[in-house]
Amino acid sequence: MAKWKLRQRLSRALELPADAALPVPRLEITGRDDILITGKAILLEYSPELVRVGRDACEVSIHGAELRISAMDKMGMQIFGCIASVEFTEPGGESGC
Repeated sequence: MAKWKLRQRLSRALELPADAALPVPRLEITGRDDILITGKAILLEYSPELVRVGRDACEVSIHGAELRISAMDKMGMQIFGCIASVEFTEPGGESGC
């Protein structure tokens, strides 16, 4: 966790985008039915109501209905469906990232 905090402080001090300096996925949300996740994120859970991805010290949970991954490769994935919420957590259940 100390390594994560150092990277985070360094990223902010150098005014770098978080996805350039930190091992976190990048999300682009368009409306309520489309999310593009880029960066090396691992698919942790997948169902029509929940898609959960993670990388190192950050997990992202997308809650909704009729969620489906329409495209996926080693650099990202495209998710469509009725998106109700997006939640960021640290492994172990703490909110944040």
